[in-house]
Amino acid sequence: GETTTYYTFLKRSEMAAKTFVPRAKLLSQSAILSAPVPAFTASHSLEEARYRVKSFFRDICREMPHISKTYYLEDVISNRELRAALAEEFRTCKTDNPKEIDMLLFKGESELTTIVSQHYQRHHLISKYVSDKYDAHMISGVPSNQSSFLTKFYSGAI
Repeated sequence: GETTTYYTFLKRSEMAAKTFVPRAKLLSQSAILSAPVPAFTASHSLEEARYRVKSFFRDICREMPHISKTYYLEDVISNRELRAALAEEFRTCKTDNPKEIDMLLFKGESELTTIVSQHYQRHHLISKYVSDKYDAHMISGVPSNQSSFLTKFYSGAI
């Protein structure tokens, strides 16, 4: 009766809390853009700024499978490689100034919103985040019958 429906509801709500739903699926595109954004508050310490960066990285990793499906990036790069490239991008920013970290975090959040809102096209993401690995993979297979002119041309010597 009533107690079984309550327990069923409780189990469903526990399962819903454990599953992650990308915000692009949860909200429509216009809802993402028109949703009120809380005022960005500055980090008070370096530890707080680092915590925010780690949290933001986790948010991106959670969104990555949805972004990869939306932009058909599975053809070019796997989620693992994309995550590794993103982690490398985070590691290249060496700063201990919380204000700089907050500024980079703000830029990253706006970039994620732009990507989730589908304001980029596939080639934008490939050229911005995938191209180094993709180009290295494609260039390594130079045909044996390629002329020296084409080799020099592709390398930028001509």
